[in-house]
Amino acid sequence: MRVVSAACVLVASILPVVCAATDGAHADSAKYNNAIAVRKITDACNIYKLDVKSRTCMSASSIARFKEAFERMLKSNGYLATATPKYYVDVDIREIRISWAPIVGVEVVSNITYTVSGAGSGPKKYPVQATGNANIVSMPIGLLRAPVAYAMSFGQNVKQFIRQLR
Repeated sequence: MRVVSAACVLVASILPVVCAATDGAHADSAKYNNAIAVRKITDACNIYKLDVKSRTCMSASSIARFKEAFERMLKSNGYLATATPKYYVDVDIREIRISWAPIVGVEVVSNITYTVSGAGSGPKKYPVQATGNANIVSMPIGLLRAPVAYAMSFGQNVKQFIRQLR
């Protein structure tokens, strides 16, 4: 159980850093420029499954950190609303697949659907799939490779969503 707790802490601390790493470009889409707010993140409490008993790893503070990192990335790209938002984004974490290769590493594939709605238009869905990897080089401690791969997958997923907004 302590390994699970350590993994949760690691994910919560790495994810904001991974998501915040951006190319620094500003919003190319005038439509979404300074106009988006994050409304909700669904299914986030059940995404990190360590075994068949489906133990969850994301605490309320981890979800808050993911939201904070996501908003920071929107802001750094010029999309986060500075006043009343015209658009809202809902994050639906659809699926997380973990492939274990204990000696070599861990691969995590995240499937997330971002739904942008508001300003009199119907909702627009952006389904995104991204992969994160962790091996002996990126995380020497074998039991902590999954959280690192998980954070990398989520970071890449958010980056791909930002690219789709442009």
